[in-house]
Amino acid sequence: MRKVLAMITAAAALAAGSAAAAPSLATIPDVPYEKFTLPNGLTVLVHEDPKAPIVAVNVWYHVGSKNEKTGKTGFAHLFEHLMFNGSENFDDDYFKAMEKVGATDLNGTTNVDRTNYFQNVPKSALDYALFLESDRMGHLVKAIDQAKLDEQRGVVQNEKRQGENQPYGKVWTLLTEHTYPAGHPYSWSVIGSMEDLDAASLEDVHEWFRTYYGPNNAVLSIAGDVTVAEVKEKVARWFGHIPPGPPIGKHQAWVAKMTGEKRARLEDRVPQARLHMVWNVPQLGTPELDLLDLATSVLAEGKSSRFYKRLVYDDQIATDVAAFAYGKEIGSQIIVQATARPGGDLAAVERALREELDRFLAAGPTEEELDRAKTSAYAQRVRGIERIGGFGGKSDVLANGYVYTGDPHLYKKSLANQLGATPAAVRETAAAWLSDGLYLLEVHPFPELAAAGQGEDRSRLPETGTPPAPGFPAVERATLANGLKLLVAERKGVPVVELNLLLDAGYAADAGGKLGTAALTQAMLDEGTKRRNALEISDELDRLGASLGTGASLDSSFVSLSALKETLDASLALFAEVVLEPTFPEADFERLRKQQLAAIQREKVNPNAMGLRVLPALLYGAGHAYAVPFTGSGTEAGVAALGRDELAAHHATWFKPNNATLVVVGDTTLAEIQPKIEKLFGAWQAGEVPAKNVAPAATGARAELFLIDRPGSQQSVIFAGVLAPPKNSPEDTALQAFNYALGGTFTSRLNMNLREEKHWSYGARMVMPDARGPRPYFVMAPVQGDKTKEAVAEVVKELSEIVGTRPLAADELAKAKDGLTLTLPGRWETNRAVAASLAQMVQFDLPEDYFATYPAAVAALELAGVDAAGKGAIDPARVVYVVVGDRAKIGAGLAELGLGAVRLLDADGNPVAAD
Repeated sequence: MRKVLAMITAAAALAAGSAAAAPSLATIPDVPYEKFTLPNGLTVLVHEDPKAPIVAVNVWYHVGSKNEKTGKTGFAHLFEHLMFNGSENFDDDYFKAMEKVGATDLNGTTNVDRTNYFQNVPKSALDYALFLESDRMGHLVKAIDQAKLDEQRGVVQNEKRQGENQPYGKVWTLLTEHTYPAGHPYSWSVIGSMEDLDAASLEDVHEWFRTYYGPNNAVLSIAGDVTVAEVKEKVARWFGHIPPGPPIGKHQAWVAKMTGEKRARLEDRVPQARLHMVWNVPQLGTPELDLLDLATSVLAEGKSSRFYKRLVYDDQIATDVAAFAYGKEIGSQIIVQATARPGGDLAAVERALREELDRFLAAGPTEEELDRAKTSAYAQRVRGIERIGGFGGKSDVLANGYVYTGDPHLYKKSLANQLGATPAAVRETAAAWLSDGLYLLEVHPFPELAAAGQGEDRSRLPETGTPPAPGFPAVERATLANGLKLLVAERKGVPVVELNLLLDAGYAADAGGKLGTAALTQAMLDEGTKRRNALEISDELDRLGASLGTGASLDSSFVSLSALKETLDASLALFAEVVLEPTFPEADFERLRKQQLAAIQREKVNPNAMGLRVLPALLYGAGHAYAVPFTGSGTEAGVAALGRDELAAHHATWFKPNNATLVVVGDTTLAEIQPKIEKLFGAWQAGEVPAKNVAPAATGARAELFLIDRPGSQQSVIFAGVLAPPKNSPEDTALQAFNYALGGTFTSRLNMNLREEKHWSYGARMVMPDARGPRPYFVMAPVQGDKTKEAVAEVVKELSEIVGTRPLAADELAKAKDGLTLTLPGRWETNRAVAASLAQMVQFDLPEDYFATYPAAVAALELAGVDAAGKGAIDPARVVYVVVGDRAKIGAGLAELGLGAVRLLDADGNPVAAD
């Protein structure tokens, strides 16, 4: 929703340290395509891009929730699910079919205007993908029976429950229903209502398909290593026989601009109040929306934006603020969202937003602000040019433009409107649409309530009284004299260079100290240096078209930079400044510490985060470096006790060149980049670095069951954890195959059981995050609350059977081998993907030929070895179970499972006495 993704081929020239002019209209690139239409009405768009041996196949059906009627909502989204469940000539799960050929970027989505299905496949599998897509377009109705309808209806209802169970989860339904008049095509949610989903009949569903899913209401967009000629032949062969559907009426623009102001209030189990402001504005493809999109960038993108600087940085009355244009086919929306600081005054947040907006509507953006917004848009869009598929890829961009406006090059018009915009035009457009017609939704924390007293005598009625008035590239390596290691992979696709400085620290470096130190230290790096403050750093990044990120994982801390080739030198200088010269300003430290404390409070009401905070200490035990919240944010006590000097000390301790590796991927070489790095980092002094305790660990001698009470939960989240060997252990490849079958994919045993067979969950999985020491290996399964006991029993059964009575079968291992290897052709399409894999090699001490030898290692796996690896990791008698849910509803059932006494914990993992 944030930006119309477009592709740009060249960067605007920037002098080091000087302000940058916005890109010119001449920089707008061309994504060439050829369009043809079959006799049955199917429109086909083809873009040739041979850089990788893969092809993106993207089918857009021009049907979304706006085509539904009151009382029959949710059909478009329900049908998205049904179309993954098999067709007449392949009556099996679509994901199973595509996993066999190594498909990537595989999914389907529904919004108010369209439904799309997309995947990237090796070029050798193009016929395979076209067969499956054409089969569900032309041969689906007979494959949809009552059992499939009931199954996917249950899955969709669980998806709805899961969304509404999250903090602020009911907001978007309210915004949808209250910002459009009754009967407007956008006045109901995409997922629909529970009642309408329950009422959907098999004939309703069949008729919906026959009406909207014909070739004449679809666009097939293909991009990649193909030629137009071969696509024409293949598409005609697979799709040409499909009969067209009936004529379909098309909605015309209906902006439904509001007048005056409307306000609503919602209470939710959240720690911070939040304000939403919504205006209805013109539709996609209009100059007005393009200029309003620029206005939101000036208002809320970057630390020096109007809203962020006032509310978060200066007044510190909010912890976050955002503004964006939500573009839609017949009418769009501008949405502003701001979260008050914990215990803060939401009215003060609203006043500040109104004051800043009024100033903007009166005077408009400055030239510098507008140029920065244009440059930011340019930098974002140039990075999208690499991908052929997925959200915002070339096939997606072409289909988007054609479906909504009939012009695949809609992105070029939109970009031209933005690059040619003047401050006066942006101000006039914003004033025309944002001065009136406002909807405000306040979300406030639900107060802590409890029953009191023993109650009155109820053996008789009381007397009444008077009634009251109720593909991996070559890597070059070097080591600087101070020990800094350098890994460089040259990639020529786009004029961008990605850098990632990895330090052996991470959350594990917090162990024995104040938990949350690593995360807060990393967050503070770009808040000030010896030469610039935080706003100056942010402005310089905007001017350079660069982005800088800091963060940490369990084992590593990192500082990343994405730089345009033309501004690489200046961007590197700023990068080095942030890495080597942070000053941890006291005022900014206090602001970010408050924000981290607020983030911890939010985690402690989020059911997934609650489990991820508590599980590590139960798995590893006291004293281990990994016995820290997996969210990385630390504890309230640890963060509250931190001082800025401790962050400076953490930086001085762990930021050593002999403890660091710089990964560089993109439009450069070792010969080019090494002198630049030597110049900037050569004087960085080496030194001693502490050792982290990542020694082997073991869970308890027997299974344990813990419960974290979350009153009012519609769902429970089940965690079931063990410890697995480190990432670089000899059995790692076998464990990957083992987990692929058990819980690592959509078609794994765990998900097929809880989602597809029982319909108790929107999705269940088992994850094994990489680590230098013993890895956490755990189930994570959100399930409907009234099936918690039964779902835990199914998890116990799956973990027991796979290492006992029902080990992996030969076909499961074969599928795992295919899934682990056939996706590799598209795995490293982007620079960031390559950099991520190099970082994986660095962090976990993998051999230099790891990815080169990986396919052969997978191919050599045998059942005995995979089973042995699985049994070595999972001992059903020693699994640690953690359930987050409403104790009043699920506590008694959990006690009946035979997993020992249910031990109560609070959100910090502390024991709670039973009532």
